[in-house]
Amino acid sequence: MSAQLLRRARIAIYVGVLVVVAYFILRYDMVGLPGEGCSPLVALTPGERLVVDRWVGEPELGALLLFSDGADEILLGKLSTLPHSAPPRMHAAIERGSYWIVTDAPDCPGRDSRVMGPIEPDDVVGRILFSLPW
Repeated sequence: MSAQLLRRARIAIYVGVLVVVAYFILRYDMVGLPGEGCSPLVALTPGERLVVDRWVGEPELGALLLFSDGADEILLGKLSTLPHSAPPRMHAAIERGSYWIVTDAPDCPGRDSRVMGPIEPDDVVGRILFSLPW
């Protein structure tokens, strides 16, 4: 192989690695839960590190989500179905594409759709892929 061909192959590999790294930086994030206090979701414990996909798409029922309260706070909840006892206007919002996001830890209540109402898709900032215990 010529030196020029090797140099081009090396450049192509570097560019490929940079593209992959940029993709991961843009799409995924790592967020730490506070070590003190409690978690509003039974599946997560304080102090865990969460790997979050910022490109949420259409989350599946039961997905753990990070969402905005419309101000400056990011909240944690699970995508759920709307209770049958909910008022008709909430059913209409869900049919329109909003989400019903709830917390499930009985000892650690959190703000969710039961308090805030249906959550707009634009307010969902990430989907938790998995957690790391450190």
